[in-house]
Order: sequence, then structure tokens, then C-alpha cells
Amino acid sequence: MAQDLPPIGGYEPVQWKRNLPSRGFRPIVYFIGLVSLSAYGFYRVSLGIHERRELRREQRWMEWYLTPLLQAEIERDSLRRTIAYNKRVNEVMKGS
Repeated sequence: MAQDLPPIGGYEPVQWKRNLPSRGFRPIVYFIGLVSLSAYGFYRVSLGIHERRELRREQRWMEWYLTPLLQAEIERDSLRRTIAYNKRVNEVMKGS
């Protein structure tokens, strides 16, 4: 009995790997995107922190400079009320 031999030129290569298209970008692209997005986020957070710090500083300066004015308003109101009270007392005492 004669033995079967391979065809001349050999057999075709056997496809043993899955032939799937690559999905998405290479991992380094995702990593660079993640790092850049995080850096941008930290940048925006630092801007917000700086803005809040400036607003707090401005608020403190405003309070320092407006305190005498507000105190004077309170004293004027107190004086006005005292004068009105004294007028009422004098009117009541005249009637007695």
C-alpha cells in the first residue's frame, strides 16, 4: 500500500490565531488621555481654590474697613432712639 504524501509545495498554513480587528486605541493613548484629563481637573481645582482664597481675603478686608462705618450707624440709631425716648418722657412728665 502506498503512503499518502503531502501535496507539492506543502499544505496551507493552519490558522490557529483568532483574526479579530483591534478595538479602540492602544493602551498608552488611553493612559495619556487619563493623565491629561486629570491634570486639567487639578488645574481647574487649583483655580477654584485660588478664587475662594481671594474672595475670603476680600471679605475680611471689607469687614475691617466697614466695621467703623457700621458701628457709627449703630451709635446714630441708638442716639436717635434715646432722644425720642427722652422726648416721650418729657411729654409724659409735662402732662402730670
